[in-house]
Amino acid sequence: MLASHYYNSNGQLVSPATEDQSLYGDVISVNSQPWPYLSVEPRKYRFRILDASVSRSFKLYLVANNSSSRIPMTVVGSDAGLVSSAVNTTSLVLGIAERWDVVIDFANYAGRNLTLKNERDFMDNEDYAATDRIMQFRVGSTVTSTAGNSVPGVLAGHDLPDPVANPAHTFRFERSNGQWLINGCVDFCQMRRVVLMTVTQGGLC
Repeated sequence: MLASHYYNSNGQLVSPATEDQSLYGDVISVNSQPWPYLSVEPRKYRFRILDASVSRSFKLYLVANNSSSRIPMTVVGSDAGLVSSAVNTTSLVLGIAERWDVVIDFANYAGRNLTLKNERDFMDNEDYAATDRIMQFRVGSTVTSTAGNSVPGVLAGHDLPDPVANPAHTFRFERSNGQWLINGCVDFCQMRRVVLMTVTQGGLC
């Protein structure tokens, strides 16, 4: 879980006073630990990455120390679950609350350190001295197990229902006067409906 924070001098977190203030943070944390390291074996690992920041988005890439060459990561999942087939990439963009599942292969980096970094000047994010660094991987020299250490060619199948020309129901989600609205109402109770609709498995609304 990635996040960016501001801390007061007493170590307390700084939170925005209102919802219309951005908070980009000058401290990057992984699972609530600022700039951590993880000891890994020289084999494949699967990581589930979530952007839990208030405002900061990320563009991640992986490099070995003393090298500028970017190391590929293999995308195997997203917010919607497993992708149909794995995709290799050297950079990974995460928006707020977005999730990716990736596999990183450390097999060629035994005895070396790798750093997961964040692109400088990415979109409208504010840069600080150390917001270009996420965490370090310290790769050992011994593999204790290779069980499940391969990525299948096909990860998931998607049986989609036939498209329909005119959906029977339309939902409009919006924000107005500080409230989230669905079809212009704060909640469906205002529409005097306990159940708006029932969708069958595989059906479209």
